[in-house]
Amino acid sequence: MRSNVSAKLAQLGIAVVHGKALRVEPHVLVVQPRAATAAQDADTPSLLSLPFDHLVWATGAAASPLLGHSQLPVTADGFVRVSSTLRVVGSECIFAAGDCCHFDAQPLPKAGVYAVRMGPIVAQNLINLMNGQELLEYRPQREFLALLNTCDGEAISCWYKTSFTGSSVMALKDKIDRSFMARFQIATMGPPPSLPPAAPPPIQTNTTADDCTS
Repeated sequence: MRSNVSAKLAQLGIAVVHGKALRVEPHVLVVQPRAATAAQDADTPSLLSLPFDHLVWATGAAASPLLGHSQLPVTADGFVRVSSTLRVVGSECIFAAGDCCHFDAQPLPKAGVYAVRMGPIVAQNLINLMNGQELLEYRPQREFLALLNTCDGEAISCWYKTSFTGSSVMALKDKIDRSFMARFQIATMGPPPSLPPAAPPPIQTNTTADDCTS
């Protein structure tokens, strides 16, 4: 997939700079390049100042500081630890799912395909816990289909070590996305109930002694 993404970026005229963002100045991003030339001093690597009109800061998933202050068991990077039943390690009645948690049995990528499948397990385990029944175990899938919309009518896919690109991949992504969102639509429930007509506002009258005299 990496080669397809690199080729698409080059096709769209997008330059890629590998390095570490050090700071953001007014309309300038200061970057330390990943690779330094042999002539550069290791202690004083050259920096790049990249001007920008608009900066989109896109990073990976990060744990909320709230978890670190919650006294729940967390990993070194702040994600709450859960067992195979998605119950927080060391807790009897606290569960966690999605990007906030670290699955102790098998560390997982922070991807929505895992999060959406954790939800039903947590919901059922809450019911089982209240009823004194055995908790279900979450069994993550081995691999998932990754689809990247390149915003030019095409998309790039990755399934295991196989990658494809093109408009047909975008059609597949669109179908999957629409079918997923259709599960959360409520249009089939019918129109909302009609409300009774609002009562007319009371008539305000101001009567004085002069109004009653003839």
